[in-house]
Amino acid sequence: MVAVRGRISRKLGYDGINLSFERSGNAASRKNPVPLTGAASAILSLAKKHGVAYTRTAGDAWAQDITRLADDDVTLDEIGLLLIELQRTGHLSRPEALRLQANYLREAKL
Repeated sequence: MVAVRGRISRKLGYDGINLSFERSGNAASRKNPVPLTGAASAILSLAKKHGVAYTRTAGDAWAQDITRLADDDVTLDEIGLLLIELQRTGHLSRPEALRLQANYLREAKL
């Protein structure tokens, strides 16, 4: 491994072909920095800032039906639904939404 300007790059060779993998981006380049604490209030304020409210779609109904038929019990609270909508509307990227959700669930367990 070679450190390159704060990034980690990995070089791999296979059958005479050289491949290179680099971690893209960093925390400073994210559109919305993800807080480590206070995730629920951060999600609520982000939704308020952008005027986002959850709207159920046909895809949501389908996913809920599939989940029910699989005998799984998955229900999202207001925060989880807002995360979905923030991502749908483009205010959060998928990785940002996942980080926020992980922080929120971690805090909710405490």
